[in-house]
Amino acid sequence: MDSKNPKKFDTKRVPNKPAPYLLPIEWGGAWPMTMAARAKIRRINFAGLRPPFLILCNHASFIDFPLVVRGIFPHRCSWVISIEEFIGREWLLRGIGGIYKRKFTQDMTVVRHILNALTRYKVCCTIYPEARFSLAGINEQIDGALGKLAKKAKVPVVVNINRGNFLRSPQWRKHPYIKVPIESDFIQIVTREEVEKLSAAEIQRRIEEAFVYDEYAWQRDNGIRITSPKRAENIHKILYQCPVCGTEFEMDSRGTRLWCNHCGAGWEMNELGELKRENDQALRHALECAAGFDGDALIAESPVVAGTNADVVRACMDVLAAQNIDVIDQSLFARLAETYLEIACLRDGVCQPTGDLAHVLDALHAQNIRTGVATSDSFASTMHALEKMGVAEKFDCILTA
Repeated sequence: MDSKNPKKFDTKRVPNKPAPYLLPIEWGGAWPMTMAARAKIRRINFAGLRPPFLILCNHASFIDFPLVVRGIFPHRCSWVISIEEFIGREWLLRGIGGIYKRKFTQDMTVVRHILNALTRYKVCCTIYPEARFSLAGINEQIDGALGKLAKKAKVPVVVNINRGNFLRSPQWRKHPYIKVPIESDFIQIVTREEVEKLSAAEIQRRIEEAFVYDEYAWQRDNGIRITSPKRAENIHKILYQCPVCGTEFEMDSRGTRLWCNHCGAGWEMNELGELKRENDQALRHALECAAGFDGDALIAESPVVAGTNADVVRACMDVLAAQNIDVIDQSLFARLAETYLEIACLRDGVCQPTGDLAHVLDALHAQNIRTGVATSDSFASTMHALEKMGVAEKFDCILTA
């Protein structure tokens, strides 16, 4: 066969039942791979569960395949797999019981093949309903007809949610692998008895409620520290638009930092996977130092005297300039306005937002600092300015007409 023109897949051909001769290879490979990845597998509500059943998994790494093999041991399964991954290896695809489909296409033949595996071969069937590797470590939209599929096949539904598989090798930086523990939960969310009684809509609702994950929230909540000096390398490939100036394709990253080449805004990814804006704490400190008081203490005690507002803001800007903090974008300006309004408010929420914001804007423009917001003394224009900065909703309880 010509390697440049491989034989075309016959997608109408009924997939094979998983071949027995591949069983030792599957099981023999799954154990060392999952153990090397420090995977912890939990089976929840599995009492009395027997094949066939439908397995719905999230997908972020190749390790997801051996996790399923080990998670349903000693049972086997068919897989819904992209043809593109097996060009020139059709024998292997058919040997493992692969149900072949092309990416980003709809094909009712695939549904018939899934039902054949579940009802005729009586083996489990594994589907990755997001139909792609996770790009950002969070759940994406899944097919809305999975409940109908389970109802038609009359089989239990198991949801497999893996955590840590994305963090060890995110799509925007596949190598080097990062040592992150993996948790793999197999949860039976619909039993064989329930699938007979529940509607397809109710089964779908259970699937969507169970199919939720957030890798970075899981990392933060469990205190999993990633010390790799390249933990943010290439993250600009998905964070391609600057949230500060809005410019696209000017983001860049290296090591643990992400920054915008257009406006200079920068972030540092800490060991818990959080992106921290650089200079935010310095900005708050500069404001408090320039005003000569603790902002939190002032909020608790008394309002700022209206006649001194402009002087205070100008003093703040002098300190910012001395610290080489250049407020050139709306996001950092919004931070300044937010902090200043906090200082200007009484504990009971009373303040004079129109005058305060006008003084802030006057002071900023006096320093030739670009904010993209025009100065104004009117309440309507003040609200418009806050909306443009994206902070209006936060002050709805304070800014009243």
